[in-house]
Amino acid sequence: MENIKPNYTREESYDSERIEKLAYHYREILSLLGEDPTREGLIKTPERVAKAMSFVTKGYSQTRWRLSTRPFSARSISRWCW
Repeated sequence: MENIKPNYTREESYDSERIEKLAYHYREILSLLGEDPTREGLIKTPERVAKAMSFVTKGYSQTRWRLSTRPFSARSISRWCW
């Protein structure tokens, strides 16, 4: 198999206020599930989940122009076209 490099740049810019609000709610969810969010293995989990969900849904706030200006190569497009 070929060594295929991703054609994207890693962006880790988060709205810290939004992440904190989301993390608060994920702590509440953990509590409602009967977990202790202050337990050693769960301390950073709410923030990690908040960042993950922010990343997964970041396309909702991107404009069509921003998405259409990404550079694509013929090779990367052929992977997605049948």
